[in-house]
Amino acid sequence: MPPEPECVANCKCELGENPLWNQRDGKLYWIDIQHGVIYRFDPKTECFEEWYRTERIGGFTIQEDGSFLLFLRAGRIACLSPDRTLSTIYERAGIVGDHQFNDVIADPSGRVFCGTLSASDKPGGLFCMERNGRLKRILSNIGCSNGLGFSPDRHVLYFTDSKARTIYSFDYHQKTGTISNKKALVVIPEGDGLPDGLTVDQLGNIWSARWDGGCVVKYDPEGNECDRIAVPVSNVTSVVFGGDNLDHLYITTACSKPSATTESHAGSLFRVKVTPGGVREFGSRVHRRNWTSLFLLNKKSSRCYRKKILITGGAGCVARALGPGLQEKYDLTLIDKKQSDGVQLADLTSPEEIAPFFAGIETVIHLGAASSPYSAWSHVLNDNIVGTYNVFEQARISGVNRVIFASTNWVMGGYIHRKNKPSRKRVHEFRPRKPTTPYGLSKSFGEDLGLYFYEQFGLSCVVFRIGWVTHNNEPCRNHRDEALWLSWQDCTRLIESAIESDIGYDVFNATSNIRHNPLPVLKARLILGYRPTGHNK
Repeated sequence: MPPEPECVANCKCELGENPLWNQRDGKLYWIDIQHGVIYRFDPKTECFEEWYRTERIGGFTIQEDGSFLLFLRAGRIACLSPDRTLSTIYERAGIVGDHQFNDVIADPSGRVFCGTLSASDKPGGLFCMERNGRLKRILSNIGCSNGLGFSPDRHVLYFTDSKARTIYSFDYHQKTGTISNKKALVVIPEGDGLPDGLTVDQLGNIWSARWDGGCVVKYDPEGNECDRIAVPVSNVTSVVFGGDNLDHLYITTACSKPSATTESHAGSLFRVKVTPGGVREFGSRVHRRNWTSLFLLNKKSSRCYRKKILITGGAGCVARALGPGLQEKYDLTLIDKKQSDGVQLADLTSPEEIAPFFAGIETVIHLGAASSPYSAWSHVLNDNIVGTYNVFEQARISGVNRVIFASTNWVMGGYIHRKNKPSRKRVHEFRPRKPTTPYGLSKSFGEDLGLYFYEQFGLSCVVFRIGWVTHNNEPCRNHRDEALWLSWQDCTRLIESAIESDIGYDVFNATSNIRHNPLPVLKARLILGYRPTGHNK
């Protein structure tokens, strides 16, 4: 017989939900959705308290820095700092009508999956909040979005639709945060309650709370029932593992009619020791950038908000090409180690010099680099290796949303730079890189650096392998370089499309419409909507 759970906090929650063990302080947090209360239980003292009160709250995650992400009424998302200061991120995050957030979870990479439900018969959905703060819908036509969990090997996402009485499994792709291959893993028969919140133990078993069922049900990874834990409350809402060894199952309940009058412990928090134990829930890693800027960016009134853009290498040819087109739409700051009108002095090899320029920046366009593709290794090392790392690291520290990295055709030099003749090969982005100079090698490093910062920290990076941008905006005279020409107008179009995109990480060829072009721009056409206007001489 499974052990009986003990009541550890008789708090009379109208709708207790979202229990979460905080590894930092060794305490259990949970919410009363309807009253906007966050409770905290300390197993060392066996005492609980009302830790924070706000508006109606549908769920929360704990950030790796100790702050809380709160998913509130009417689509509002806010950050609660460790000193309990609340800052709005989204005022209305894609939520319409009477929809509300309901149940959220951080994924292994620090994104947040957040579901919605409607008080009427309108379908809800499931959203994914990327680490850069962007929110996207990944499931539609959901009756009541509920319990979420990941398999121990991180290959499966479990998702509950209470209204459909079903727990689904999806193939989960950690690198991209996408899900696929939907399967109905468990279907609850009529009369046996509704599946609610869930968690997963270290062997991959699924523990599902049962609304109007008075129990927690344990399923194996194939969806077969293994065990049940009876709870002396009809409406059991959610479960999570906690304790120093994660071997205690904490259970939340609801004090809803008619249980409010017939069940003395309705709305309480329960605890029971089980085997096997659980695994640590993931912390969210949504960047705590300048929340005010992100809030303005996502308001409907944000049409008047001008994004702040930092351009490195501001005295160079590409920056000169971009300036006239971008300054009409964005607030530009240009830095360079060379003196030039409208450009502020800063050496990319000095983190202390460049740090002040990153404050409040939305996007960095990183053009700073050695001036020639034939530059000596000493110049490449300082400008292209050390400087590029400093730019990405400062962008991460400052909470920048995206870095647009100016790579080069020299990354693919082994395919296309054959004496003075244009290459007949079509070198698409998926081909292995083949740099032939230290300059090309350093830019290849920059592309990998961008991928590293995206995968580890959620910093978006869009890479452009630029052909040739000339000082006079005319194609080069020799046939090889003419085929790689990128006009000022096309360069501006590409950069602007990257600023406005929702890309996490990607690489694009960047040339104009020139005959015998070895760097085809089909990918940029399809994903960025790029329409080059450059033409043959």
